[in-house]
Amino acid sequence: MRTLRWFDGILIFGVSYLASSVIILPFIAILPLREVTAISVVVLIGVSYIWVRAITGDPVRYAGVGPVSPRILILTVVASFAIMIPAVSTEAVVLERFKAPPEVIHALEDLIRADSFLELLYAILVAAVGASLSEEFVFRGLLQNALSSRVGGWTALIVATVVFGLLHTLWRFAGAFMLGMFLGFLYMRTGSLIPSLISHVIINATSVVVFNMAEKAGPGFIPGWLEEDKPAPLWLLAASVVILVIAVASIWRETSEEPYPLPHGISRAGPQGGGYHTYPEAGNDIA
Repeated sequence: MRTLRWFDGILIFGVSYLASSVIILPFIAILPLREVTAISVVVLIGVSYIWVRAITGDPVRYAGVGPVSPRILILTVVASFAIMIPAVSTEAVVLERFKAPPEVIHALEDLIRADSFLELLYAILVAAVGASLSEEFVFRGLLQNALSSRVGGWTALIVATVVFGLLHTLWRFAGAFMLGMFLGFLYMRTGSLIPSLISHVIINATSVVVFNMAEKAGPGFIPGWLEEDKPAPLWLLAASVVILVIAVASIWRETSEEPYPLPHGISRAGPQGGGYHTYPEAGNDIA
């Protein structure tokens, strides 16, 4: 399997995002935001996938979709729910001090609002599954992966996460940066997109469900911190941080001792837990 050079990865990332932004322009005025987002997701992952396939021959293996142990997956789920509490609390503080334009808030609400169960499933499919799949492939599997071969794992993680945060708007940057660091950490330690993808879907799907529960139930039914109106209680924040730290430390222990650079075609957390799980094929060194 051939590999991407680090600047190829950055180029593909940039062009794919530009293409997804340009192609949706004619549809913004005539289609609902959810359909526009769906088009954007398809174009983003389609352009990047085809381009990476043309170079590597196997974009799935290049990005790293290797198996991980059940223990890693359980820890990922626990940590995903734990990190949501400080993340939404951080966003609540930022939004309280720096008011986002109403059109930004309304656009996000229109994206995830559902008036029926089928609409809810569609919103989850687009905003949770589709968005998570495309973002994990281009941010972690492509951008972070490509950068790691040039600047090392931790720098690649930080740079990719800053870009991830900025593309979620300045008002949501702090919360997105926190989540992006966690998602990138999962990818860096396991060498597989599976944990970060599962985590991303959990986080986005929870947001969609909670928002619609609050819409249907009315004021007071959902705690204000879940709606990002105010920070979570201090005791809840402390408990979530403790759980998150324990889960992250456990993931660290379960995976390899060293972070990136990770030779393509290798997953750090194979079926037996820690250590390398290799997919043998010649020519898979990082260029």
